[in-house]
Amino acid sequence: MKCLQKLAVLWLMLVSSFAFAQSEQLVAEIISSDSPPVGVVFEVMEWEEGTFTGILNQISHFSDTLKAKHPNIEVAVVSHGSEQFALLKENQGSQSGVHDLTQSLVSNGISVEVCATHASWYGKDASDFADHVEVVERAPMAIRAYQEKGYVLIRM
Repeated sequence: MKCLQKLAVLWLMLVSSFAFAQSEQLVAEIISSDSPPVGVVFEVMEWEEGTFTGILNQISHFSDTLKAKHPNIEVAVVSHGSEQFALLKENQGSQSGVHDLTQSLVSNGISVEVCATHASWYGKDASDFADHVEVVERAPMAIRAYQEKGYVLIRM
């Protein structure tokens, strides 16, 4: 059983490293482009507790880098994994770092959105989330709408 657990952890680390490398490559391609997309939508669907802060820090860094080269590029974050529950009002104290990071993103013109459908599976609704967070009915549909507007999807 321990061998399976070790393999599962190793697999998750490899997948996470691959996703990060892909994200970094897409950001680099947009930065080097003379004609950037309208915007970038970062999709977050993380199931491992405690990783949301690191992902948000990376999104903040990517956003700063993108806007330095292309000041008019729009940026959005759509979260629809278990990490979105860190943004509940009831978690403002225990997850203050996540709340501070997302408030900073919003202050910098970045939309931070969570999935109402996923929240409803756990008995939560829009009123349960922090005021700075936008609650969208279905995250996959929100991501698709961004792509239809010309945003590039970057999975974190």
